[in-house]
Amino acid sequence: MSINYQDDWANREKFSSELIDGETISWAGQPDPSVIFSKSDAIMIPFSLLWGGFAIFWELSALASCKPGSGSGGTDFIFPLFGVPFVLIGIYMIIGRFFYKAWKKKRTYYAVTDQRILILTKTGSTNLQALFFKDIPAIQKSVCKNGIGSIIFSNQNSVAATISNQWVTSNNQNISVPSFEDIHDADSVYDLINRLRTPQDKKVY
Repeated sequence: MSINYQDDWANREKFSSELIDGETISWAGQPDPSVIFSKSDAIMIPFSLLWGGFAIFWELSALASCKPGSGSGGTDFIFPLFGVPFVLIGIYMIIGRFFYKAWKKKRTYYAVTDQRILILTKTGSTNLQALFFKDIPAIQKSVCKNGIGSIIFSNQNSVAATISNQWVTSNNQNISVPSFEDIHDADSVYDLINRLRTPQDKKVY
């Protein structure tokens, strides 16, 4: 059975216990896990290759120094062990993060109600981000020709968005940026949210 990452009843049901009195869902969906790359990868891919390449080179050099007859001391085994975490981090940044991203997307759900936008993640624990329309400072969107795109609920003047999709607040706390990532028919969802944000246009769709 194929999964529908667009608006359907199964996605709406995920939010049944999260709605406030009188609140109704206008749209619900999921990010498409088949979308692997994002704009941030233009920076992350070269950086991850540089990090991973250097870590692997350093680890191989450290292992070579432990060979019998190399003239190294008996404590040189510490250096290869020291490099293992950096190699693992490099492997995660080069390959592992894409598997994690797809895994997380399959457990992430989005909803637009007549009052709020909701972002629900179920990755071991259940986490909900909720933002009332009146509290959304601005909406940014990025849509591909196939209709898949992302909608970011942020204002560049209020927070600084980093390449890891985090907000850095004035007291240096990192919080996740509210956004609908890699959703189908993003333009329609964007238009729906803008209509619902305008008080005189609030109606049933």
